[in-house]
Amino acid sequence: MSTPPSPNPASTRQYLYGLDVLRAVAALFIVYRHFMDWTATRGLPLDFRDAVNDTMASLRLLPNLGMVGLSSLFLISGLVISYVTEKETPGQFLARRAFRLLPAFWIAVVVSWLLVLAGFFPGGNPDMTANGNSLIGSLTLANHFLTEQNVVLPVAWTLTLQFSFYLFTAAMIRPGRGRPWLGPVIAGVIIAIALALTVETPTATLNHLRTMATFLPVLFIGQCISLVRSGRLRASAGLAVGGGHYLLFIWGGLNHETIPYGEPVERTLLMMILLTVLLLGTSGGLARSRAVREVAKRTYSIFLIHMPVGFAVLAALSPRVGAGVAVLAAVLVSAVCAELLYRLVELPVNDWYRRRERDRAARRADAASAGS
Repeated sequence: MSTPPSPNPASTRQYLYGLDVLRAVAALFIVYRHFMDWTATRGLPLDFRDAVNDTMASLRLLPNLGMVGLSSLFLISGLVISYVTEKETPGQFLARRAFRLLPAFWIAVVVSWLLVLAGFFPGGNPDMTANGNSLIGSLTLANHFLTEQNVVLPVAWTLTLQFSFYLFTAAMIRPGRGRPWLGPVIAGVIIAIALALTVETPTATLNHLRTMATFLPVLFIGQCISLVRSGRLRASAGLAVGGGHYLLFIWGGLNHETIPYGEPVERTLLMMILLTVLLLGTSGGLARSRAVREVAKRTYSIFLIHMPVGFAVLAALSPRVGAGVAVLAAVLVSAVCAELLYRLVELPVNDWYRRRERDRAARRADAASAGS
């Protein structure tokens, strides 16, 4: 499988305004889907939700924009990571991801656990209790692989995929430098074996492993898109490897509860892949706008905190003021909490670690100069 000559470094460092658009779209669609699902499962009337669902039904897609935000999130994860690995060592890559993602995740888990304890949020299931098991198991993601699955932050299941992807990507940084196709190809083989071994999933552990094997190909499709766009992989090779991962995604959902909706999910993913390719090169006024840029920066915090605080607001207000007003209030409260999580945890911790990196690099440079 051939690799084109290395592109001009200046071109690879060009800021991708379209990536901000994709991040903002993913965050908004995920919030929309979860809040609309909450109102729909409780039979609460919402005219705009029903109108959107009528349109989705005519397009033979999922109600409440299902899979639109999730597929965007996974594609973006593959896209972003593939760009940064061009200049990071494996250890540096993992350390940066850890300081960027874990502190905000831990705070979101604690907030969610406290809301479960207070009875404002059900967590991963209505019968769950806020105890030491659910807290520690959620902080470590271990409960996603256990039979009871006492998970206080339901959206965290996606992090089991993303962290697995990061670990694999770190392992492939050095062997993949001259062969960028190697990582996605090896991953495809591993995923195929995992799918073949988890046809039957009698336990929650096996079911989660099957879920991971089903959705991981979406991240590698995003990786293929970024490798092609950066010039590290020929379009024909990217199409072949990415197409193989799309087929793995379809296989993962065949006759299995991991993807209960069948063809609409496959169509939605294909639609979002095409939309990602188109939007990635966008650089117009909207893509450069401050609103899009600020939402894009806060995508992770929005993703983490919107469900526990938003659902608590919906449960408290919908019986009193109706579903429409409750949804607006849930969006506003989620936005405020996401802003606090971003400004007080995610951003300062990441900035602190990057400053430490720069200081260490400066000390090493000074020591090298003194020794020469």
